[in-house]
Amino acid sequence: MNIAFIGGGNMARSLIGGLVARGVPAAAIHVAEPVEALREALAKDFGVSVFDHKLQAVVGTSTWVLAVKPQLMRPVCERLAPLAQAPNADIIEVAGGCGPGWHRGPYGGCRRNYARPYLHACPRGWYLGRYGRCRANGT
Repeated sequence: MNIAFIGGGNMARSLIGGLVARGVPAAAIHVAEPVEALREALAKDFGVSVFDHKLQAVVGTSTWVLAVKPQLMRPVCERLAPLAQAPNADIIEVAGGCGPGWHRGPYGGCRRNYARPYLHACPRGWYLGRYGRCRANGT
């Protein structure tokens, strides 16, 4: 299994550290991160393959972890969409929560909820439970 992380910030770093600690080979992890200092730190600390462009990182991987800020999700997904058509591609989104009046879009990014503006996304640390109600994690 090869995994591509799009974004190499705190969330990705934590997940990569956990994967490597549990025996996933560093060579199986690709990370796309535009900030050079973060790329260098990831390569040095974990031995993963780092790239400055997302399209390079996803080549040869079957699982993508989108670890970018919500406001960057749409442009990232638009660039990756042509490559996401593979039948066995898994895409995981770990971006932060959406604000009031917004909801998760088809690629996990935040989208304005025009149809039902009274609905809102759940705050960080909560999830959307039965009947569309926010529930605290662990309940």
